[in-house]
This record gives sequence, structure tokens and C-alpha cells, in this order.
Amino acid sequence: MKKRRVVPPRFVLRLATGLTLVAVSVLSAVVVLDSRGALRPVFFADQRILPGSEVGNSDVSIAELAENVALDPYFGLGSLEAVEGLVANREIRPGELIRREDFVEPTVRQDSVLTVSQTVGQPQWLAPGQVVQIWVAPPVSENSFSAPFVLSPEAVIARVSQDEGFAASGQESLVDIRVPSRDVPAMIHALANQYFVHLAPVAPMK
Repeated sequence: MKKRRVVPPRFVLRLATGLTLVAVSVLSAVVVLDSRGALRPVFFADQRILPGSEVGNSDVSIAELAENVALDPYFGLGSLEAVEGLVANREIRPGELIRREDFVEPTVRQDSVLTVSQTVGQPQWLAPGQVVQIWVAPPVSENSFSAPFVLSPEAVIARVSQDEGFAASGQESLVDIRVPSRDVPAMIHALANQYFVHLAPVAPMK
């Protein structure tokens, strides 16, 4: 009569662990193979979109990209109507994927256009679409001003024109700026009382 061989409990534990690891590996491979062909629609800009401008259907298109959690911050679900009418809060270049944080509702971005004179020459940043801070300094006497402060942190340049008169030096520009509604009364007060006004470019978001 043969003696029954007793399997050590440690061997049983190792065998069970091994089978569990194999099962997990097979299941993971099935999930990867199943999701490999999954695609996600995302929106990208067809043309340059300037800060403060409303987005229309002609501004964006849809592309199908491989499913990836890195695409979660980007617009993609629904149709083009999902972004139509939203207002850009930064410059978006052609071909760039569109993120949800790049836009605000139209009611959030209510502004007015005011014109200021700038004697800074023709720097590259002085162009439509550039986001600027408006710094002002109240006058204390003739050709003397008090400490400057930021009147508006997020104005947008709408148009720039150069003085083309006979005596034009090329240093002075008339700049139309889109000023948020909350800052318009203070800006009108500054212009009416001959505050010193300076525009400072805001670095683009990366």
C-alpha cells in the first residue's frame, strides 16, 4: 500500500500565488488588447484664436486620437457646438489641442474697448491678441507721478496704430485695449485725470 504524499502548506501557497499572478497577467493583456483600438475625439484649432474672441465652428475641427488619460483636460465629448460661443482667455495657435481651461463663458468676459497712447516704440509684443496688465500712476504735480499700481491685470490689445504724421517719431502708438467691465470705471477715471498709463505684456500660458 502506497503512502499518501503530504504536500507542504508552503508549496500550496506558492502555487496559489503563481496561478493568481498568471491570471492577472492574462487579464491585463486582454484589457490592453481590447483598449488598444479605442479612440477619443478631441478638438483642435484650425486657425489662430486670439484672447477675448468668441469661437465659432469654423475655428475648430475634430480629430480622433488613441485613448489616453492625458487627453482628459481637453475638449472632445459632444459636437463642435460644445465650444461654439465660448470666449478664449489666451492665444491658441493653429493645430493646438483645445483645453477646457482655455475658455470662459461669454457672460464672464464682458469688456469695453478703450484707447491709450503708448510711447514705447514698436516692440514685438505690442500686437493684437496680446494680454497685458494696465499700470497707472496718479499725477502729483507737473511731470511727477505717485507710485504706480495695476489697474487691470488682464486686458487684451485689440488694435495698434502708429502715428504717421509728418513729425512722427515712430515711438508713439495708439492702442485699443479690451478692458474687463469691472475695470472700466477706474480706467475712464485714470484717462480723464491724466494718469500715467503703461501696458506690460503678460507671459503666455505654457
